Amino acid sequence: RGLGDVYKRQELLERYGVTANLVQPIYVEENLWGLLIAHHCQGVRQWQQSDAQIMQNLSVQLAIAIRQSNLVAALNREVVERQQIEQSLRQTQAQYERAQQIAKLGHWELNLVTNDLYWSPEVFRIFEIDPEAFDATYEGFLKIVHPADQDLVGQAYQTHLDTQTPYQLVHRLQMPDGRIKYVREECETTYADDGTALISLGTVQDITTEVILKQEVEQRQRLAEE
Repeated sequence: RGLGDVYKRQELLERYGVTANLVQPIYVEENLWGLLIAHHCQGVRQWQQSDAQIMQNLSVQLAIAIRQSNLVAALNREVVERQQIEQSLRQTQAQYERAQQIAKLGHWELNLVTNDLYWSPEVFRIFEIDPEAFDATYEGFLKIVHPADQDLVGQAYQTHLDTQTPYQLVHRLQMPDGRIKYVREECETTYADDGTALISLGTVQDITTEVILKQEVEQRQRLAEE
């Protein structure tokens, strides 16, 4: 097959009257990328050193252009891949937030070093608070808790920090229109080697419907017993 290719190439050269060739390899990043070939078709030609120098310069310029083209292609692929990852992350985040909304379950994070408090969107929905108007601190959170439960919540959290054990607590929220909501909170905290509390991570779930149904069942039972 190799000899056949040679004969075909020879026939092609003769057909177009090629009488002399000058071949210059093109290297891209030390790899042979291809060949730059100059043909002479009018009589016999003795290639000069200047001809070889021109071909070498052309091959260098072609190699630079090819490298730049490869770089642009790689950058374009990277941009596309990054956009796909970002789109996937946005979809995952949206699905996660939707799942939290269905379960009426949000999460929060309190940095005990800076006193910065983060709430997920579902926590804002549960507490019925405009994110732009919320004083994002632990003290700001306590203002939303039912007045009769504020000491309970504060003491439970402090005991949790002192004992370094997770806690779960059900307490009430006082809505501006007088409505009462019930939420279940769970919390864990990470500590430095010296025992200093660093970051608290927790969840809050709206269990108002569950509590009201339970109260109604208990009331019916009491009436039935009477």
